[in-house]
Amino acid sequence: MTTVGLFGSSSSSSHHQRPRSLEEQVKPPPPPPVQVGEISEEELKQYDGSDDKKPLLMSIKGQIYDVSQSRMFYGPGGPYALFAGKDASRALAKMSFEKEDLTGDISGLGPFELEALQDWEYKFMSKYVKVGTVKKEVVPVTDESTPLNLLKLRIEVQQSQRKLKMVHPRRQQRKLWKPLLLSMPRKMNSNGALDDT
Repeated sequence: MTTVGLFGSSSSSSHHQRPRSLEEQVKPPPPPPVQVGEISEEELKQYDGSDDKKPLLMSIKGQIYDVSQSRMFYGPGGPYALFAGKDASRALAKMSFEKEDLTGDISGLGPFELEALQDWEYKFMSKYVKVGTVKKEVVPVTDESTPLNLLKLRIEVQQSQRKLKMVHPRRQQRKLWKPLLLSMPRKMNSNGALDDT
């Protein structure tokens, strides 16, 4: 009797597994993770799996992990090969394979995307060894972003907001009714009602 197991595999003794090639049988395990310390994004690119002698690295939120043990996924020809040698934070958060999302810039992501990124980070922390960090790029200060110019910009924005400030609807009603109330007689009759005369 033949029973079908997980993924349609047969449990009968007549079922044979595909023989492994000699290369698959003798393939040595990946070397132990090597700490790379703080490196630039440009330096990280050399660990994309194209050189078998170097570890396979990728980064999430600036933290670099050695993913050499999962070369079949992150190495050349693998389904996630485009993440190797890069900080793939934005791509993982958005679950995107677009080149423009292969960046560590996570600004503008929504709460669901940030939560997905956090899940990926926990997965990597539990499965792979952290071997370094990505250097933060120093953005040169331009004339527009000096503290004095930022203060001027803030003042201009505040002035514009004051000019455009909308009046609260209740206040608007009071302004409309005030002249009408002032024009009404203020005398009351003996019943406590306003006198029309």
